[in-house]
Amino acid sequence: MDKLLIVVPLVVTSLSSIAHASTDNPWYIGARAGASFLTNMDDAVTSVTEIQDTNFAGGVFAGYQVTPWFALETGYTHLGNAKLDNGQGSYEAQGADLVTKFSFSATDSLDIYAKAGAFYYDWNAIGSGVTNSDNGWSPTAGAGLEYFY
Repeated sequence: MDKLLIVVPLVVTSLSSIAHASTDNPWYIGARAGASFLTNMDDAVTSVTEIQDTNFAGGVFAGYQVTPWFALETGYTHLGNAKLDNGQGSYEAQGADLVTKFSFSATDSLDIYAKAGAFYYDWNAIGSGVTNSDNGWSPTAGAGLEYFY
């Protein structure tokens, strides 16, 4: 099955900003929320029925700040359920990631960061109308801003 998940995350880092403010503790935690969009389903699904392809996505992450500009991070993300419109089933996607994070301090309160690493995905068919569960590794990358108060 050819599938592609596009995730548009909104990272909520209120807890990580508290940990970042303390130089004695290099550990940080946070939560992420956003939307996932499912595309490129093969004919086994799209010729039979349509899918609800936009989902809520969310997860948690934790990291270790090795230096002021480099961190190692891991997390769990639930990418949502793509439900078939005929009600016979759905696909659930979730996974865990391990990434390196590179930061640049733009100001005392604002960092610009880039992440790159690997994502282990678990794609499950749920119900009688769906088949082809799958799992494996995929590259992952991201960029963003962090605000510290």
